[in-house]
Amino acid sequence: MNGVGRALVSVLLLATVGCSDSYEPPETDTVEIFSWWTSGGEVQALDAVLELHKQTHPNTNILNIAQEGGGQNAQERLEQRIRDDYPPEIFQSNFGHGSLRNWLEFNGADKPSIQPLNSLFEEQGWTATYSDLLRDSVSIDGQIYAVPVNVHRTNSLFYNKAVFDEIGMDPPTTLEEFYAVGDALLALDPPIVPLAIGSEGAWTVNLLMMENLLVAMAGPDFYMSYFSGQETPDHPNMVAMLEEMLVIWDGYVNEDANMLQWDAAVQMVADGDAAMTIMGDWAKGYLLNKGLVPGEDFGQVPSFGSDGAFVFTGDCFPMAVAAENVSGGMELLKTFGSKEAQDLFNPLKGSIPARIDADLSTYDDLARANYDAFSDPAVMRIPSLSALIPSEVGSALVNAIPAMLDSGDPASMLEALAENYDVLGQ
Repeated sequence: MNGVGRALVSVLLLATVGCSDSYEPPETDTVEIFSWWTSGGEVQALDAVLELHKQTHPNTNILNIAQEGGGQNAQERLEQRIRDDYPPEIFQSNFGHGSLRNWLEFNGADKPSIQPLNSLFEEQGWTATYSDLLRDSVSIDGQIYAVPVNVHRTNSLFYNKAVFDEIGMDPPTTLEEFYAVGDALLALDPPIVPLAIGSEGAWTVNLLMMENLLVAMAGPDFYMSYFSGQETPDHPNMVAMLEEMLVIWDGYVNEDANMLQWDAAVQMVADGDAAMTIMGDWAKGYLLNKGLVPGEDFGQVPSFGSDGAFVFTGDCFPMAVAAENVSGGMELLKTFGSKEAQDLFNPLKGSIPARIDADLSTYDDLARANYDAFSDPAVMRIPSLSALIPSEVGSALVNAIPAMLDSGDPASMLEALAENYDVLGQ
């Protein structure tokens, strides 16, 4: 952060205590963190870790710069900060070479924007507490560039148990069962929305299509092959998935989806206004924050029968090269990577820990089931789209979604795939 930002902190402190010639700002170790955690359990989980850090670093002033709504808006705001050469010390990213390479080469391949953390991992003994899969997920060319804090399952369907008790049905485990449940819900008087979606920003629809519907319909091997550039952009499996998405959108989704963020859709399930939503299991953190009890008020199953795959993403924190307070940022990274912090953070966030030495007794049954699935060699662990494809391709796909949904025609999505397919797998 530049001198203007640090000066602003002093001005705010001065304004807080009032004008005085004798005022001297306290000596603080200012560290800035950027995230898009602004909803429900996300805020609670982050605040818990920051409070833990302050207990051991009482002179640290943490500036938590959060971007409301997340998604593309958060990405653009962070890009502007890095472009203007006053990045936060550490900032939130997702796993994967695509996400991290975007930050590494943001200002050009010869001017890295984030710095290697291999020495930090060695110093903290983290090479033994993170699996090879997760270390690889935050590494590029043998260099570790971020500290993982959690693992989320994005092919997750959340459902309101009372609603399913009302219709006397079980949560769907296949696409065919989803339609049967949806028809039963729509036949009620008054009807209940089968699937709540908050599609403002459209990234939620991309997650639903690519990381859930495509995996369920075409299988995890095709998903990996397609987004590695080994198929054709208009492969029949992709066309069939997009057409299926339009069927779901036209008949089984809330009419105000375009006006809602993801958390509003989860709230519809909490209120019983919708039976289900498909979202990463940060949705569980939101429901927990609202006081709902897992296994009693709501449940979680792999979506559309995709139980043979675990589509995973996770949150991690790289360190900016141009950070003003590198040592303070490193201290905060140590806290995020610690066992104590992760066992504090993840039960609130709805995720499972990134470390392999977690105390699972502090996690609920849904989390333990996900932990077991992630560790099960019979379940194929596949990275989310943000880890597989460059960020500009992801943006192009998201930008094509509204036209597809408005027209009821997958042409705009297929065009975006065709225009960008040649860069996949490079």
